[in-house]
Parts: sequence; C-alpha cells; structure tokens
Amino acid sequence: MSHETAESISNYCDYFRRQLAEVGQMQKLLYSKILLVTILDTLARGRFPDQKNRERFTGIIREYSGWPDFDRVSPIQYHLYALKCKENKPTGEVSRHLEALFLKLNDAATKTPTQSITNDPTFAELSSLNPTPFEDDALRRCRFSDLMYAYRNKLVHEFKEPGYPHAFSDDEPEPYYFAWLPSESIPDDPPQLTFPRRWMLRVADSIIANLEKYYTANAIDPYSRHKFGSLWTE
Repeated sequence: MSHETAESISNYCDYFRRQLAEVGQMQKLLYSKILLVTILDTLARGRFPDQKNRERFTGIIREYSGWPDFDRVSPIQYHLYALKCKENKPTGEVSRHLEALFLKLNDAATKTPTQSITNDPTFAELSSLNPTPFEDDALRRCRFSDLMYAYRNKLVHEFKEPGYPHAFSDDEPEPYYFAWLPSESIPDDPPQLTFPRRWMLRVADSIIANLEKYYTANAIDPYSRHKFGSLWTE
C-alpha cells in the first residue's frame, strides 16, 4: 500500500472521529441523533457505493458495528406490524411464538419500566420455525438492523424519533424497551423501543475502527468511493 493511500485512510477515519466527538457534546439529543445517522449513511455509502440506501445502511450495521444483537427480532415491533396488516394477519408458528414473547414483555413492563432487548429471539432461531412468506417478510422488517434503518428514516425525513417520547435516560449503554407505569401509560400503548445516543456513538466509533481495518487490508483509498466536484446531480 502506498504512503498516499495510508494517509488518506488515516485522514478519512480521523475526520469522522472528530465529528463524533463534536456530536457527543451537543445538548440537543434530536439534532445529535440526526447527525449520527447522517454520519453512518456517509460511511455506508463509502463502503457500499453501488448498493441502495437500505442495503448499504443495514450492511454497515451488520458487518462493521460489532453489535451482537443486530440480528435479533423485536417481538413488540412484530406485534405492532402484524396489527397494521390486518388483511394478512399472520397465524403461523412464528407469529404465535412472538405473540407469547410480546405478552411476556408487556407483563414484565408493568413491574419494571425498562427491559433489555438481549433476550429477544434471533432471526435464525425464528427462521427455523418455518415462517410463512408473510412472516418471513415481517421478521426481516423487525430485526434490529432493519429497525435501525427505520429509525434513521424517521429522524432524517420526519425530524423526530419513532414511537412516543419519554423522559428516561438517553445515556444507557444498550438499546432497551421503556414502559410508563400503569398510572401514566397511554391505553394499549406497548413498551417503547429506544436507541440511546451513548450506544449510537459507540456503534459509530466501532464502525469507523472496523472500516479503517478494511480499507487498510485492501489498500483502498476511501475518498475514491465518494464523488467530488461541482456537479450536484448523479
């Protein structure tokens, strides 16, 4: 690898590390999260320049974040998606299993407001239950790498986080479910999935470190993956 390429890789990664440091100091959580997913978008575009938005964003999460839970499926989000699709309401073994997990989570939330996502089943575990075509599609939509993309879309295109806001800590080290106490809960409102900023910063930092290894191992100048110049359209 040439000295110029090595220097480009170092400059590229250091630039994004500096941006993360600044984002981490911002007081407005919404603004900082919008900037964080924008940084992830840019890193994903550099690694997967020929793929579409969803594929490259979820790809960067799955392959470079080091997040062990990216392939888990949220029973709560699956339940809500199934309710939305009343005409094709899933009734297979996968749906029965996830509905039981949803009810268990909902019940636990009445006693403990926060619940970890680390007990949610993996996509592979659920795929072994012979999902119907509809269930397979729903599983893919509700695994955490894809929910992260849905989260990105809400932030970027609607200037808000999905779900209902709450006052619990945004400084938790991992994603979690939060539920209001029964006295303050919206009727029929399930526990809310939360991606804390602290965790998002760590994920972004891991992605930069792993991309640096990838670009170095393959002697790729990351700037070559981006378009520069006066032309705005593609």
